[in-house]
Amino acid sequence: MKKKTYKNIKITKNAIKQIEILTKKYNSKILEIYIKKTGCAGLKYKMKFIENVKDYTKNKKKIIINKKIQILISKKFLNIFKNTEIDFVSNGLNKNFEFKNYNIKNFCGCGKSFNIN
Repeated sequence: MKKKTYKNIKITKNAIKQIEILTKKYNSKILEIYIKKTGCAGLKYKMKFIENVKDYTKNKKKIIINKKIQILISKKFLNIFKNTEIDFVSNGLNKNFEFKNYNIKNFCGCGKSFNIN
């Protein structure tokens, strides 16, 4: 599986391909990846598509993947995303994005939330 690195974030070809599919579905080139406080361990990765990048660029870092994809990440979360690998995996009927972050210290029991302390 080949990976590309952008601003210390690795994105697999499978993830790029799936993001391209979703950009067509949601008619948006811009994907925001962010962290929400939730769950047992405290933090969770979230993703959403944005229509107008001008409304969202304040305090966010834009990462241009290719002509079809731009990713926005809040500057306050950049350290958490450092050395993270984003992959899209298919396991039977289950298909989802996986974030492999080597800075994470612990996960909750279900594996849905994490903490970096």
